[in-house]
Amino acid sequence: MPLVSFRHYAFATASLLLGGCVLPGDLIDEPTPAPPEFQGVFDYPSEPVVCASPVEGMARFSEESQQRGLVVTGQGGGQPPPRNRDEGDPPQFGTGLAGQALVAQDLDGDGDIDLAAADRAPLVFLNDGAGFFEQAPGLPEAPGGGLMALAAVDLDGDRLPELVGVVRPQDEGSTGGMLIWRNLGFGAWSPPEAISSGQAIPGGEPSSITLGDVDGDGDLDAHFVKRARLPDQMGGWPERIFLSENGVFDAERYIELTAYQGTWGVPALVATFTDRDGDGDQDLFIAGGTPEWGIPPDQPGCAFFRNEGADADGAPVFVDDAEATGTEQFFSAMGIDSADLNQDGDLDYCLTDVGPPVCYLSDGAGGFVDGGLSLGLVPEDPVLDFPTTIGWSIDFQDLDNDGFLDVLQASAPDHGGIWSGTDRFPDLLWRMLPDGNFEDVTEEAAFGSDDRHVGMLSADFDGNGWIDVFFQAESNDGQPLLMMNACGEAHWIELELVGPAGNTEGVGARIEVSSGDRTEIREILTLRATAQTPSRVHVGLGEADIAAEVVVKWPDGVVSRATNLPSDRLVTVVHPDA
Repeated sequence: MPLVSFRHYAFATASLLLGGCVLPGDLIDEPTPAPPEFQGVFDYPSEPVVCASPVEGMARFSEESQQRGLVVTGQGGGQPPPRNRDEGDPPQFGTGLAGQALVAQDLDGDGDIDLAAADRAPLVFLNDGAGFFEQAPGLPEAPGGGLMALAAVDLDGDRLPELVGVVRPQDEGSTGGMLIWRNLGFGAWSPPEAISSGQAIPGGEPSSITLGDVDGDGDLDAHFVKRARLPDQMGGWPERIFLSENGVFDAERYIELTAYQGTWGVPALVATFTDRDGDGDQDLFIAGGTPEWGIPPDQPGCAFFRNEGADADGAPVFVDDAEATGTEQFFSAMGIDSADLNQDGDLDYCLTDVGPPVCYLSDGAGGFVDGGLSLGLVPEDPVLDFPTTIGWSIDFQDLDNDGFLDVLQASAPDHGGIWSGTDRFPDLLWRMLPDGNFEDVTEEAAFGSDDRHVGMLSADFDGNGWIDVFFQAESNDGQPLLMMNACGEAHWIELELVGPAGNTEGVGARIEVSSGDRTEIREILTLRATAQTPSRVHVGLGEADIAAEVVVKWPDGVVSRATNLPSDRLVTVVHPDA
């Protein structure tokens, strides 16, 4: 791979035409941009992606799922009966894309973003590079039933992501477990490889999986949360992080997280590894979901385990300080994303809920305050007085590339939501304003479907530099929605990391992109409840045609840095050991 490739910027000149002549004294030179400088390897194409027909504003999306090949029959076989979409009868998509768990990732190594969905086996849809999909041959099925979660990470260093899932329990006395489909290349996958039986209190149903390098050995480790599924069998205690070595998991190699109070543990739907304090260690946020049947009043809500590094034996030490940081409250968390919303240099976390999103904003002293309502993250047109909305997946993305993050929410009822009198909760989109607050632009952007959308992810499927959005309905209630984003005149940059063999996607890396007076801080994350976006970071730059500074802090402490990176390109950042 070459060290770097870039083109020189053209100097702009102004000419005054008088009588068909150009007067030399009227040539005006604009300031010359400083050339890029690099600490590390940054590779990118010499020419930018150019938008031929720019579209402005948020009214820029068109629904194109059917046209782009996202029609499947599922693993069960059988062609679905014909439907007439023009008469309001949505096409039947079988069991395939009706799974809640979704993944957007380059699964075949050709540089574009593919899709995968959970079913009895993962269903894979390969992208032709222009945003059109074709379903790949079926993968071997998981034993015992459907998948509850699905993630895609490269575990063996061949730069082809494996598919990692958790399977639902086969009976009332089991808790399911973790499975891996190895990516063999050329569209082939291994049979599922069982990693853990998920030993825990019976009734703890696995519901989400997250991966990160918690022990600093360069390999990705895994944690899956468990929720209650029987009235007399609450929670998912004990919580375990399963450790890998050279991409191989052993069910007997794990860290047990028992440092927080409470007998039942945290019944949860979502958790994520995240470097909350910026020290290079992967912390673990387990977002508690209030169980339907109630729990004893002294039990914890969320758990936020701080990674304090290795002990004398080399094992990482985790301390739950949710209460001390103000993140211990109870709510029905079903999705999570992180970014620096308040521009103080620290990560903030927004989680969906029965009601508007809960946003933990950093307070500058290592703690957090709930700021979702104060930021304006409330629906302009609430469904009911309570709940105004019920959120599942959530994403931060700059959909119009104006330099400010927007917030996407997939909406659907939970089991208790229907009791309120309706089972229809529209998806929501909030746009960030220059003052840091948000406004509801759901109607303007033609979002707001009230199908039961649980899974949602965002990615640039057609390579035009503008983020598209995919929604998935629960249990065949409505059709999948692929909202394609038209390109515009604003600038952007995307960053893709190439890490060492144990973590080629750079999972856990922290990326800071500065432009103008703003610095966006993002992390490379894996599955967050119901969806995993690609291991690429997209940043809108607005009118700026360069990213003034890009800093990549790798999980092992290595720092790559570039200044004056040209915009409108996918930039590959290469770790020195890759």
